[in-house]
Amino acid sequence: LYYGHLKWALAGLAYAAASDWLDGYIAREWQQTSALGSKLDPLADKVFVNCVALTLIAKGCLPLFVFVIILARDVGLVGGYFVYKYFTMPPPRSLTGLFRVDKDSGIEIKASQLSKVNTAVQCVLLFAAGLTLYTDLPLLTECVLYLSYLTSALTIASGVHYGVTFAGIKRVV
Repeated sequence: LYYGHLKWALAGLAYAAASDWLDGYIAREWQQTSALGSKLDPLADKVFVNCVALTLIAKGCLPLFVFVIILARDVGLVGGYFVYKYFTMPPPRSLTGLFRVDKDSGIEIKASQLSKVNTAVQCVLLFAAGLTLYTDLPLLTECVLYLSYLTSALTIASGVHYGVTFAGIKRVV
């Protein structure tokens, strides 16, 4: 986006979103999921969304409040995971045990349906915001604003849902 390669940036954004969905689908269909993948995939999604959002804010086409809400939820989820893991791990508790990601770590992460919808809407918002750099359609700018509100509401709802129900963390015995 900063070097004038907007078409390539938007194509890369669409490709990243599509390939993320596809690799998850293939892993589930072929039963090739792993404890490590269940933790790295959502973390990669969070890093990706936040980096793209920050870039779009710097370009002036995405409201700052959206990024703040998304980042707050993501920091809360990652922090909540570590707090939950620490207090549920068997003694002796250690930092090494806190960062174990194999099957023996005892926690499996599964995204809720609300979180999946939220991620999809976030990707649509980021793509639409990126398109505003390419065209001056007032309707598109208005859509980005409404998508920003929708994304913010879904992000908050998803964060609350995880916090209240622990939908994303399942203890494996």
